[in-house]
Amino acid sequence: MTRNELKQNAIQKLESAKALLDANCYNDCIYLAGYSVELALKWKFCKKLKIDFPENLADVNIKTHNLKSLLHLCGEKLKLEKNPHWSLLINEFKWSEKIRYNTDIITRENATLMLKSCSGLLKKLKLIT
Repeated sequence: MTRNELKQNAIQKLESAKALLDANCYNDCIYLAGYSVELALKWKFCKKLKIDFPENLADVNIKTHNLKSLLHLCGEKLKLEKNPHWSLLINEFKWSEKIRYNTDIITRENATLMLKSCSGLLKKLKLIT
């Protein structure tokens, strides 16, 4: 996958999350919004190294869903670690790929907050304006 494809995929996931919020699908909105951040961090990593998304990269575990690991790999830890949007994503919502199995009832307010935070992170990473 090229860097540009990663970038477009992250933006598309964020747009899909917005559509899911409008359709009152709050759990899926939260999952896709967080997934957009995962893709954005992978894009930032690839951009930093001037490579496309590696299919086989034994030395670096970029094929992870762990946002903290991806943040460290992409070199944005100091920039985002204390960001309130990051804190909400990691500490409040405890986003991971497993959140897609969440059967708890998520409110529209929480989904809106998550979407706003993920959008803010994509802006901070300079993926969107």
